[in-house]
Amino acid sequence: MARLIKGAELQFIQVSAADAIPLYRQIEDQIRNAILTGVIKPGLRLPASRVLAGDLGVSRPTIVQVYEYLSFEGFLETRRGAGTFVSRTLPNYIPKKSVYPQNPDAPNVPEAKPLSRAGVRFASLKPTVNRARFAAFLPNVPAFDQFPFSRWNKIQSTCIRRGKSDLLGYDDSAGFLPLRRSIAEYLAIHRGDHCDAEQILIVPGATFAFYLAVMLLSDPGDEVWLEDPGPDGVRLMLRALGRKIVNLDVQPDGMDVETAVLRHGDARLAFAMPSRQHPLGVTLSLAKRLALLDWAQKNNSWIIEDDYDSEFRYSGRPLASMRSIDATNSVIYVGTFSKSLFPSLRIGYLVLPEPLIGVFRTAIGAMARSMSILDQATLARFIDEGYFTAYIRQMHSFYSARRVSFTKLAKQKLSGLLDVEVPESGINAIGWLARGTDDSKMHEKACKAGIYSFPLSLFRDRPSNDGGLVMGFSRADDAEMSLKFDLLASVLER
Repeated sequence: MARLIKGAELQFIQVSAADAIPLYRQIEDQIRNAILTGVIKPGLRLPASRVLAGDLGVSRPTIVQVYEYLSFEGFLETRRGAGTFVSRTLPNYIPKKSVYPQNPDAPNVPEAKPLSRAGVRFASLKPTVNRARFAAFLPNVPAFDQFPFSRWNKIQSTCIRRGKSDLLGYDDSAGFLPLRRSIAEYLAIHRGDHCDAEQILIVPGATFAFYLAVMLLSDPGDEVWLEDPGPDGVRLMLRALGRKIVNLDVQPDGMDVETAVLRHGDARLAFAMPSRQHPLGVTLSLAKRLALLDWAQKNNSWIIEDDYDSEFRYSGRPLASMRSIDATNSVIYVGTFSKSLFPSLRIGYLVLPEPLIGVFRTAIGAMARSMSILDQATLARFIDEGYFTAYIRQMHSFYSARRVSFTKLAKQKLSGLLDVEVPESGINAIGWLARGTDDSKMHEKACKAGIYSFPLSLFRDRPSNDGGLVMGFSRADDAEMSLKFDLLASVLER
């Protein structure tokens, strides 16, 4: 009489030796998913390892490995002399687990579990514009082909050889001290801002710096001054964090500080871009800077200074930062290397008033521990050995020439169709459309023709009849500019 073979037949298991996933993983994943989805129930006896191996055409050690690992995870249990079973300690009802993500638009999708208040606010916001397509005339994109990557790689290799294990662990939560010293020296020489390295905190980009400052210096419901039009990412963040945005007009000499003080003098924060307002490119006058500082001191409020594109000023030398004239300890200065070097470096920094150093260090230590030490060490040497200032000088001339070409070609090819205004600093321009034109629709038509920009309405919180396109001039050479302007002219004419 033949020996009775006990245990369930696991006919649902399919294996393929040609698959990149190892055989044991294929079998393990399918048994685990069958338990999670209720296909096989708690207490069910599985076939012996020898039997299942023969059924699937694999070696017995492969099945032994699968059973051992699933037993370790708690899905299976082995009973001496009886065999291997689905664990009885599993609940009678196991929530079904989808192997593939469901389509959120499909019918009968279960309602999502509740979010926090901040989560609900984030969910209600319109996602930011995709900035991944680096083509003319996308704003805020450096000329990557001009960056000295070979020099950067050599410096990084040197750091690896000399640093080795020192660059592989965690560092001071405030950031790599040599980099903080390099930034302090650079700010003193080029921005007229004298600070100590201890006041500098390295963070993963300017956006994180803004988030940290808003979170630590204000509460939900507090008023925050923000220019309109102004940076769309900052507006989304403030709204998601439950801050009350006070929209301020942008005048030829910058933020309307006078109206803000009169009507919203008890605001907790002011977000300012004194060196180059984005997206309009105007500069905050000295009188308004002093008025802003006076308000912050009297009201016990804070100013977040975003030193946007300060390196690239084409008329005279770069202006001193507002923090450099702050005698009230009210300014939190935010800088980044995203525009001056390249965005994926993800190194930004804050310069803090001394009373804030402790709490900011503690917060960044709890939230992000430390940035990549290797990237920080490479950047520090890049600055210390003079390559950063040399590169900025080179790119100043390069962008200046492209700015001239952009202005000249725009006047030749877009006259009467788009009133192009090129600010005295930065790598962006504004193309003003005829009053009343829907810039979002015009932007969509231009994108279909292969011309990339941002609609000015993206940066607005209030309706306006003054539509425009925010355009970058850093990426395209004269030939591409000429071609793209011809295409844009045909779109505008239609």
